[in-house]
Amino acid sequence: MSDGVREVLDFWFDDAWKAHWFQPSAAFDRAVAGRLGDLHGRAARGELDAWQASAEGCLALCILLDQAPRQLFRGEARAFASIATCRSSGGSSSICR
Repeated sequence: MSDGVREVLDFWFDDAWKAHWFQPSAAFDRAVAGRLGDLHGRAARGELDAWQASAEGCLALCILLDQAPRQLFRGEARAFASIATCRSSGGSSSICR
């Protein structure tokens, strides 16, 4: 498994952050920006499409393209801009459905 995939999954599923998934938290937003911000940008540009080759990679892409932007761009329309990328990634298949 790619180090980037493991980094995303380890961070996102860390018990310390799960409580912040459904409640706005400035601390969580900052942590997401610091740990996942660069990877989100790369995923949104299609640079991490190779991750679709594994189930863990697909899950990491879903987190980067669907969940992380909600913290990265809270309160802005662009918080939802990469959802379409997530759903259309991989041509006819969808990694987020």
